[in-house]
Amino acid sequence: MSLSCTLMSLKKTFMYIHLIPPSPVVVLMFSDFLSFFAYLTLFYVIHDICLSIYLITLIKVSMIVLCYCYCFVCVAAADEDDGDDDYLFLPVHILNFYCFVLFLNSLTDNRVL
Repeated sequence: MSLSCTLMSLKKTFMYIHLIPPSPVVVLMFSDFLSFFAYLTLFYVIHDICLSIYLITLIKVSMIVLCYCYCFVCVAAADEDDGDDDYLFLPVHILNFYCFVLFLNSLTDNRVL
């Protein structure tokens, strides 16, 4: 029973991976595993549940606000003079943010955002 459930969930995962936007987005998301995991989780939630347009808009706006806060924290961390090379990862974080916004914008009609 558990083996068949595992196989079904793997099959479902592979079906969703085919629906993920183009490869540059996936490559950038893989550069930060946590971002990719959040991205995939949100993808499951949006496509498994029939959401109203207003709820999707609310999710998109709140995620964009969270992404802005995340980028602000990354900039602040990179600006600290503590001897590490945080600033080297800043472009990756900004690109992750941009790709995540593109993904959110592609969930529904572009007029919503």
